Amino acid sequence: MRNFLIVGGSRGIGNSLGAVLPEQGDTVWIVSRTQPQCMNRPDGVTRHWIQGDVTDLALAKKLDAEIGRQKLDVLIYNAGIWEESPFGQLTPERIARIVTVNLTAMLVIVQALMVQLKGAPKANVILVGSTSGLPHRHSSAVVYDASKNGMRGAAHTLREIFRGTNVGVTYFAPGAVAAEVHVEDGPQAALTKHQGRRMPVQDVVDVLRCILSLSPAALVKEVIMPALNDKDI
Repeated sequence: MRNFLIVGGSRGIGNSLGAVLPEQGDTVWIVSRTQPQCMNRPDGVTRHWIQGDVTDLALAKKLDAEIGRQKLDVLIYNAGIWEESPFGQLTPERIARIVTVNLTAMLVIVQALMVQLKGAPKANVILVGSTSGLPHRHSSAVVYDASKNGMRGAAHTLREIFRGTNVGVTYFAPGAVAAEVHVEDGPQAALTKHQGRRMPVQDVVDVLRCILSLSPAALVKEVIMPALNDKDI
């Protein structure tokens, strides 16, 4: 029986993870601004919705209070936002919001829950980034790419913070994912919609299940998973 925290779980990949990654007997707290669709699934998983915006850095204290002194086996940080305008047209406020959602809030939340993570027999922190967080990517999304590069760097350094404990940190960088096609619609629905150019969310689920199934002696530092037809990496 594992305890999960999924930050960014109302849409896209996070919505699918909240639905199918925990198993019967598990408990999952899902953090999002709007209520996730998976809350009342009759699958034996106990789900709690924590309504909040990660740009409110006080949310970390709320999560600490909600989970209390219970162990936390899995923390998945999946919150992220894109820049819709060219870099030269972004307002300072928009730049700050992108960095806060994609990077700063993650750091604050992981810091707040270190005790709960260390209390689990085997804990996994999975930071969902992007191939945008990799060097030599052909992209002009300055702020988004910078924040994902920062997340990748944080993952490597957090491993040093947790060294000697039972907590492993993984940076997971997927490429093009058909995030809007729910995992339960099946891989073929995603492949058909995007003519094979985007990965089904099931591929993401399968990789994360593999990481979570490993023994406490194993550590997956980084997973780089572009779609086969991605051309910007």
